[in-house]
This record gives sequence, structure tokens and C-alpha cells, in this order.
Amino acid sequence: MVERSVNSKSKNEREETEKLKAELERSLEVVKVKAAHKQIEDTEKSRKRSVVLSICKRIDLFIKEMTPLIAIMNKPEFRLLPITEEVLPAVESYNQAYTSISYDFQKSLDIGEEAMTKMFPTIEFKKDIVNHVVDGLLRICDQLQQMRVYCERLLG
Repeated sequence: MVERSVNSKSKNEREETEKLKAELERSLEVVKVKAAHKQIEDTEKSRKRSVVLSICKRIDLFIKEMTPLIAIMNKPEFRLLPITEEVLPAVESYNQAYTSISYDFQKSLDIGEEAMTKMFPTIEFKKDIVNHVVDGLLRICDQLQQMRVYCERLLG
């Protein structure tokens, strides 16, 4: 009887040991899979880093170019003047650059149309008087700065 008790204890211990080994193997596999996923995420983040930095540089350049124009147009003596034919092409060019940066931002960061529209709605503005143009350009600069902050979060 003592022999059976020892045998069954030994058998139970072996079964328990086997269970623990199996559990350990499963845990190690989970760790390996998680490490592989982290490596994939890090690789993707690294690939996008140069794209995100490029978008940030484009935004910085755009705002740097816009600031003097806005400063001149924002003077009280100009605010109610109509937009001239000479100024309109420059305004259109800045609007096209904004559209290009927004498009690049959305496509490069894989942001869906609905999410993009909610986060960064397209800015439309009247181009009839200086006041409307200045307000529109300021909204564009504000939105691009928000995009830059979004990019910085991805870089961090």
C-alpha cells in the first residue's frame, strides 16, 4: 500500500511538473510573439519617422513664409481693402500648399477621410477683402500647427 501511495504521489508530481513545463513553454511563446510584434511596430515607426519629419519641415517652412505676409496684410489700414489681382495668385498658391500638406499628412499617416475631416476640417475662406484672407490664412496656420503637434506625438 505504501508503494502505491509513493507511485501515485510520484505520478501526480510528474503530471504537475509536465503541466508546469507546458505552461512555461506557452508563456515563453507569448513573450516571443509580443517581442516580435514590438519589433514590427518599432520598424514601422522608424519607417514613418522620416515622413513625419518631412511633414513637420513643410509645415514650419509654410508658416515661416506666411508670417510676414499675414503681418503686412493684418495692418488696420489694409484690412478692408479688396484683394487685388496681383495678390490673389499668392493667396491661391498658399491655399494650394496647405491642401498639399494636408493631403500628404493624411495619406502618409494613414488617416481615414472621416477622421481627417473631424480633426482637421478643410478651411474655406472668402478672397474678396484683405480681412477675410487674413482670417483664412490664420486659420490655416493654426490648423497646420495642430498637425505638427500630432506629428510630434508620433515622434515621441
